[in-house]
Amino acid sequence: MSTPRHKAALRPFLRKNPFPRPLTLGFFYREKMRAIHRIAPDEPLRDILEVGGGQSGLTAMLYPEAHITNLDFEPSFADAPCNRQDRVTFVCGDATALPFDDASFDAVTMFDLIEHVPDDAAAMAEARRVLRPDGVLLVSTPHTRWRYPHYRFLAPYAPSEESLFEEWGHVRRGYTLEDLAAIIELPLQAWASFINPVTS
Repeated sequence: MSTPRHKAALRPFLRKNPFPRPLTLGFFYREKMRAIHRIAPDEPLRDILEVGGGQSGLTAMLYPEAHITNLDFEPSFADAPCNRQDRVTFVCGDATALPFDDASFDAVTMFDLIEHVPDDAAAMAEARRVLRPDGVLLVSTPHTRWRYPHYRFLAPYAPSEESLFEEWGHVRRGYTLEDLAAIIELPLQAWASFINPVTS
């Protein structure tokens, strides 16, 4: 397997897992990073919009040579170390009303965002609007089959799914590929799953 030229190499990318204990509590995030890396194109993307990037800096880790604009609804995230890098611009804003011109970005990333947005179709329409005609849209989101806890016998010992959704700000459980196709309205080029029954 050849070394990527434009996106980060897999092992260094996984080592940047932002969780304090990436091989225990953060192992699920490591698997998500691996799935995202697998489908992310190895292209010279110069300007990338990360919608809802928060404090993780995931897109900047994935594309170490690109300029990243991280738009998030929470203004305090501007002070996060990942958002204070020279090649990262933090913008406080709304995913359904992006403050950018049409066709402004080579790529748009929306990692675990749209399950939080009440008007997900509007957010996707905005992502398409600011994407250049040959641009790339990368999305991660839970599948509708996702359940918590994964194993029913753990239910008496785990917080309720409803309380987690409230804590996380989810407005819906997730999406099927067909659900995503209906709101994204762009051809599907690649997809990957990152749920593992052993680590969930």
